[in-house]
Amino acid sequence: MRSRRRSVAFQTRAFDQERLLRSASATLLEFLRSETRYTPVPCPAGTGIFGTGSSTGSLGWHGISRLTGAMSTSCIIRRGRTISPRVYIDEMPAIGGMDELETYPTAQIYALEVYSQGAEIRAYTYGFMQRMAERPMALIPINLWP
Repeated sequence: MRSRRRSVAFQTRAFDQERLLRSASATLLEFLRSETRYTPVPCPAGTGIFGTGSSTGSLGWHGISRLTGAMSTSCIIRRGRTISPRVYIDEMPAIGGMDELETYPTAQIYALEVYSQGAEIRAYTYGFMQRMAERPMALIPINLWP
């Protein structure tokens, strides 16, 4: 995961288990609100992924990742625009977007990664990391622009 973070050409913030456990935040969404400048705001009507009104195209793997966050009621302000970030939990798209981060206590999360000023958020549980240690697999590539 560290080499993947280092290979991207845009800003990346990573929070390890120690930082998450030290936090007074009860959930990941609270953690983002208190520890980063990416404050969740209500999504305006018609806001899909990256501030667009809708996501079109095939519903292959990349189609699903484009839809991730489109059903969220929480967005962030990025570069002056309100967007619904792509959210992945254990390398799987979180269909509820940022709203799903509210259901995960910080004590259950091993690592949290925030890419490209909040455009993509990835969280990893202890169970996922244990499975990766026992049986390594390829991670989903980061496919964002800076």
